[in-house]
This record gives sequence, C-alpha cells and structure tokens, in this order.
Amino acid sequence: MRVVDIQLGFPAILVALILIAVLGKGVDKIIITRWSACNGPTSAHRALGGAGGARKEYMEAARGLGLSRSRIVLRHLLPNALRR
Repeated sequence: MRVVDIQLGFPAILVALILIAVLGKGVDKIIITRWSACNGPTSAHRALGGAGGARKEYMEAARGLGLSRSRIVLRHLLPNALRR
C-alpha cells in the first residue's frame, strides 16, 4: 500500500507519461499504462477499505476457533468486502 500511496501523490498524467516512456509504443502498453496509472491505485484503496470495514467480531471468533487464515479470508472477509 505504500507504493500505491506514493503513486496517488503524483498526478495520474505524469505517471502515465513516465510509464509510456519506459514501456514504449503500442496499444497494449497504453492500456496497461492507463489501468496502472488511473484505475489501479483507486481499486487498491477500495479493496483495502472494504477489507478493513469487513473485519467484524465473527472473524475474531473464527480465529478463536482455530480456522486457518486462508479459510477466514475466503469464507468471511472476501464475501463481505465484495458486498460493499
């Protein structure tokens, strides 16, 4: 998330121009640049916000019952984060 925060500190057009200069020409590279400069950081923040808001008491109870992290994420965290 630190990289995303740093990327959000710069204007999206500046990040896009730098990525185009590094990656070169091509439609596929423009699409990758567009997503990574504009949509990527926003999506990452939304996912983190949804995951942070979904942490409830029942997740702590699941941890207390001894469920594995992957099971808690797939069974409790992910469905609640996708509902937001």
